[in-house]
Amino acid sequence: MSKKEVIWNVDPLSDRIWCQTHFTHVDECACPDDLEIEVKPWLWPYGVEEERELNSVPGSLITGHSSRTVKGVMMAAVVRKQRPEGGKSISNNPKRSLEEFELPVKKSKPKTSIGDYIILLFGEKKIGKTMLSAQFPDAYHIMWEPGGKALEIYQSEFSDWGKFKKAITKLRSDDRFNTVVIDTVDLAFKAADAYACSKLAIDDAADEEWGKGWRAIRREFERQIHRLISAGKGIIFISHAMEREIKTRRGSSSHRVVSTMPRQAAEIIEGLVDIWACFTYDGDKRVLVIGGDEDVSAGHRLDNRFRWKGESIKKIPMGLSAEEGYENFVDAFENNFNPNGDKKPVIKKGLKRRS
Repeated sequence: MSKKEVIWNVDPLSDRIWCQTHFTHVDECACPDDLEIEVKPWLWPYGVEEERELNSVPGSLITGHSSRTVKGVMMAAVVRKQRPEGGKSISNNPKRSLEEFELPVKKSKPKTSIGDYIILLFGEKKIGKTMLSAQFPDAYHIMWEPGGKALEIYQSEFSDWGKFKKAITKLRSDDRFNTVVIDTVDLAFKAADAYACSKLAIDDAADEEWGKGWRAIRREFERQIHRLISAGKGIIFISHAMEREIKTRRGSSSHRVVSTMPRQAAEIIEGLVDIWACFTYDGDKRVLVIGGDEDVSAGHRLDNRFRWKGESIKKIPMGLSAEEGYENFVDAFENNFNPNGDKKPVIKKGLKRRS
C-alpha cells in the first residue's frame, strides 16, 4: 500500500506533532524522513479534546468511529524520537521535565510600553475604535468585519476560524508585528462557535446533550486565544457597546454600558485583559473611560499607571483625531496626562521641556 503524503504540524503546547488527513489504514501515513516517529493513531470523536486511543496497529483498519466523528478524519498523535533541527528535545518523562524546570531567581519587571499589554476596547459604532488601534506601532489587524477599508494598515480579512488558527501559528514565530488587533472579538467568537459545531456535526450547541456543545465552543475559543497570548505580543480586542439591565439582590435594577461580546467570550476575555476601556461620548466630546462605575464597565489592573498627582485617572479625552487620542492614551498610561488641563511637563536629558 502506498503511503500518503501528509502535512505534519508541530504543536508547541504539547509533546506531540500531529497530522490530520483522510485515511483508513495506519500504514498509509508517511512520516517525515528526518524524524524517527512512532505513530499512535488517535480518534477525536467530538473534534475537541475528548480523545480516545484506538486499538490499532500499523496495517490494521481503524475502527471505533462514532456517528459524531467527522467522516474519514483521523488524528495521528506521534512521539518524537529525534530532536528536530534547531529545536528543543521533548520528553514525556515527568522526572526529566521536572529537572529541566527552574524556579525564578529574580523578580519580573512590569512592561513599560502600553503596546505590550492586552486591551479590550469597546464602544459605540463608528466612534473610531479601529482608527485608535491603528495608531499602535507595528500593529496587525485581524478584520472580522469590514472596518479598515479606508485605513492604511497591515490587515487581513477573516471569516473562517481555521484561517484564524493558521494566522496564530504564523504570529507565534513572527517578529515584525508588536500588536495584534482582533476586530471584532464578537465575530471571532461566532466563528469559533461555527467551527466547534461543525466538528460535532451539529447546527447549534444546544443540540448536544449535557452542555457538551457549549463546552466544546468555549474550549476551542479559549485554547486559540491562549495560543495568541503566548506569542508575547500586545493584543487589542475590539467590541461594540450596549446597555444591559443589571439586577441587584434586592430586586431593583439599573442599566450599565458593557461590551456586546457573547457571555462565554466575555468571561474569557475580561479575565485576561489588563485594560478594558469604553470609547464613548461625554456630551459632544469623545472620551475613553478606563475607570468604571455603576454606569460603565471599565477598568485596569495596573496599580502604578493612569495616575495624576496620586489620583487615578477615570476618563481620557480623545481629542479631534486618532493621533491626538492615542497620544493622550499613552501620556495617561505614563502618568503624564493632566485630566484637568495641560500635560505634566516632562524633562529629559538633552531635550527641551515639554509643554
